[in-house]
Amino acid sequence: MFESTEVPVEQLGEQCVRFLGALATTADPDKIAAGFALRDHLSAILTGAVGRLDAECSYVVDGAVTAPSWLRNRVRLDSAEASRTVRTARRMRQWPCTEAAWNAGRLTAGQVNAVVDTVGANEALAGVYAVDEAELVPTISGYSVRHVTMLMHRWAQVAKRTIDDPAEPDGPAQALHLSSHLDGQWRVDGNLDPETGNLVDTALDMAIGELPGPVPDDERHVLMSQRRAEALAHICRFFLDHRLIVQKAPRNRPHVNIIVDLPFLLGQAGRAETIDGLPLGEAAIRQILCDANVHRIITDGSSVILDQGRATRTCTPEQWNALVARDRFCAWPAGCDVPASRCQAHHEPAWIDGGTTDIAAMRLLCHGHHWLRHQPSWTAKILPDATYEATSPAGRTFTSRRQC
Repeated sequence: MFESTEVPVEQLGEQCVRFLGALATTADPDKIAAGFALRDHLSAILTGAVGRLDAECSYVVDGAVTAPSWLRNRVRLDSAEASRTVRTARRMRQWPCTEAAWNAGRLTAGQVNAVVDTVGANEALAGVYAVDEAELVPTISGYSVRHVTMLMHRWAQVAKRTIDDPAEPDGPAQALHLSSHLDGQWRVDGNLDPETGNLVDTALDMAIGELPGPVPDDERHVLMSQRRAEALAHICRFFLDHRLIVQKAPRNRPHVNIIVDLPFLLGQAGRAETIDGLPLGEAAIRQILCDANVHRIITDGSSVILDQGRATRTCTPEQWNALVARDRFCAWPAGCDVPASRCQAHHEPAWIDGGTTDIAAMRLLCHGHHWLRHQPSWTAKILPDATYEATSPAGRTFTSRRQC
């Protein structure tokens, strides 16, 4: 077992290394359980550190605009884990008894997450928990995560009656979360009010009825959840195909943006992927291109004017498509994973400072980094080799090279 009581720091480090080395080959349940306890302890310490980083906005020195974005780009967490870490860190700053119990090993990360998830975004309920936590922590520490969740929900029902404004919602009446994972899959979850829930349920049932049936002699078992996923795609595709265009949009945003090299279509080696970098197979590409608008992006070509100079401030749809195909994500030099669909075309230098509406002089920037770039304390420039360089108020330089 790993013991850390009253051990000098240097010896503790050596002991930790030996313990982790032993875990690499052990099947001993006690040692494995001790390893998880060590992980919990480290999670508690790291969460406290993230709380301080968030409160002091220390992430700005790395060119990030929020603590979650810093975790995604500097630490390489996925969006869901980054958001949960920051949310938990903020709650621990409000709940010192819970934080102390977690640091001392009396609570696990799973138990802490159950408490944080139960309180949610309800600040009034979080305040009530801050008052009650000294009594609650010893009780919940002895229960499994499932039982902690049950106990917390019972506590919340009673606690809500003590809130001065009982009408205060726990959070949005309804919310839908859509996040991409590192393996290219997407996760959908959320809460819908009764009317919207019934509306979605009815639409999915009707869409399932319009889907083609199973292929004859196919022995694979198709789950209803799979059919619902197919039905959702069917509904979205129908909407995008038939939506009314009230006024001309400033940019043409198709259903799906893909990049395909000509050699790939000819059966040779080449690139075939979404704008977000997810590889696509030959069958998927052929299906998409069977009914699609194709926009050419040709280097050193003159089919479409992509350099506007000072003639106009706003980039054209053709320029926007070229920017998306080149940058793919926010191009801020410190690193950012915000997709092109949530970015803006930024002039470098800024238009007001003489910047031109040319592809070589523009970069995609998300809203947060667009705001940061226009702060007087930050400077940025595009070097002759197309490297995008930004300098922080402390003089730290970040670079990001994009292909033109």
